[in-house]
Amino acid sequence: MSEQTRLEQKIEQPEQVSRANAQARANFLILYPTTVPDDIALVMETFRPELPPGRPDGINLELVKASPWTDANPCTLRSAFAGNGRRLRIKQFFYDWAPPAATIAALWDSSDLVPLFCGRTIGWVGTDYKGGRGASIERYGTQVELSVLEGAFSDEEIGV
Repeated sequence: MSEQTRLEQKIEQPEQVSRANAQARANFLILYPTTVPDDIALVMETFRPELPPGRPDGINLELVKASPWTDANPCTLRSAFAGNGRRLRIKQFFYDWAPPAATIAALWDSSDLVPLFCGRTIGWVGTDYKGGRGASIERYGTQVELSVLEGAFSDEEIGV
């Protein structure tokens, strides 16, 4: 199998994983919420290993959930939580492109930011790049981004 074919297969099909399996293969520390609202549960986790930069010809970026702003293929873990008409996604990756300076908010709109305190680290709750409610924090070199996909989550449920 050619390197191009292997790259295309891995980009197109993130694999479902267990937490232990993902951590053994990730290039960042995987973090997990200590609590989630009672009416939602983890429904799926997918893992994409880090790959060399580049995209195979003809690849559908939207279908594979790849960023249109870079040709990097970073290692990522996506955790989907759902229940009672509510859904959220937590994405984690090693932020080696350009680590956020001074805990800058990795959110699209900075006009509605609310600080999120996690120990001695500051994160942010606001609007994500798709216009939805989101949160971001960097801990131990791991960038953690939360996006509300359906329904509403209170500040307390997100961690503010």
